Amino acid sequence: PLQILREQASELTKMTKGVLVGSVRQQTIGREAFGFELSIRAPALNDYSITILAIQYGLQMFPLQVMDLFRNRESKCQDEASFLNALGEILQSSAVRNAISALLSQSNDLASDAIHSPLDRV
Repeated sequence: PLQILREQASELTKMTKGVLVGSVRQQTIGREAFGFELSIRAPALNDYSITILAIQYGLQMFPLQVMDLFRNRESKCQDEASFLNALGEILQSSAVRNAISALLSQSNDLASDAIHSPLDRV
């Protein structure tokens, strides 16, 4: 599961040409459980970051819990196929797509403003 989240984070960074950066952070859960969060960071927006989802699992990896932090939903995945399905559903949701679009737009606006000095507008 961790490698899959890392691949998704990397893909987001590539897809946005680095305007947004996907990242995976480890959560502290307990001695026999692991947790990770998938986040999006916008470097141009003072490193503004939003966490999209979190996963938790034990030593066996499956079943695992997937928490959709945008829509406040949880699902239990019994295997990798159901995890991939849940992940795709979250990442393709309109809530996540709208957040990515807004971050891209605002980041690009700031980048555009930085290229043009105030004297260019005179």
